[in-house]
This record gives sequence, C-alpha cells and structure tokens, in this order.
Amino acid sequence: MLTKVIQLGIHYSDSLPKIPGFRPPFFRIRLKNKVHRLLAGFVLSVINESVLEDPMLAIYVENLSDLAVVECKGGMIRDESVFKLRDVVLAQTAARIIVLDLSEVGAIGGGGLQMLAFLDRWAREHGIQFKLFSPSRAVLEGLVQNRSILNFEIASFHEMMRILAMQDDAQYALAA
Repeated sequence: MLTKVIQLGIHYSDSLPKIPGFRPPFFRIRLKNKVHRLLAGFVLSVINESVLEDPMLAIYVENLSDLAVVECKGGMIRDESVFKLRDVVLAQTAARIIVLDLSEVGAIGGGGLQMLAFLDRWAREHGIQFKLFSPSRAVLEGLVQNRSILNFEIASFHEMMRILAMQDDAQYALAA
C-alpha cells in the first residue's frame, strides 16, 4: 500500500521541458508538501481499488432436515468466489434437495456458469435434487448466452413454498 502511495505522489510536471509560455495542464498541479502528496495518493489508490474490485460472494446456508438452501449474494466473477460456492455445496452431502438462491447475484462469469453445471452434474450423480431459485437477471442472461438454461431445474416461488411446507411437515412428524 505504501509503495502505491509513493508512486502516485511523483511530480510529472518536473520532467516536462521548460518552454517559455507553456503551462502544464491543470491536473498536473504540484503538491506543496508531503502530507498532501500522501493523502492524494491514498485517495487515488482507494478510488482505483474500489473501481476495479467486484463485490465478493457471500454465502449463507440453512439446513432443514433433508433440504439445504444456499443463498448467494454478490458476484461470481473471481475464482475464489466460485470455489467457495463449490466447497459449500459439496459439503451438503446429507441433503436430499439443494436449492441455490441466486436472486442477489449481481454478476456471473464463465467460471461461475461452469461451476453451476458442475454442481448440477455432481448432485445428479449423488442422487440429490439441485434447483436454482430466483436467478437474477445477470444469471439468467449468462445461462441463456451459454445455452445451458434448459439443463437446470429452476424452482418457482410456489414450488419453493411446497418444498418448505413438506420440510415443516417432516420436522413435526419427527417430533411426534
């Protein structure tokens, strides 16, 4: 971080030739003291990092007897986000149904789409139903562009309510 700050504090106007009547553009204003340079460099580095950084994927899991609801929020662009999702879903081996709630996924890349296909195939091989619930517009567009939307089972709101009601009935039957 400190190296970024120092690099951003360099005076580019010092390296320009001294031509009479030439004035450097206004964005090359020379900062008078080191404190201002450090502050300006820090602000520039924060702005640059926030523009380039996509939101990380947050994953929440709720297990209801043999149903696992995996809620995803953020972006599925970077490899670590995609592998994080894989690890969470693969840990749900006790579930009979895995529902992936993608309503809060703002962006998905090719790696994320491939991981969804992998997880669907893994679930079928292990006798687990794998459903996508409420995929966001970005996810739907990615699935359509990838021509894989027909391969996934997308649960409707009414189907989710039916699945949750069955889980409640099963929990009450076990308690009795």
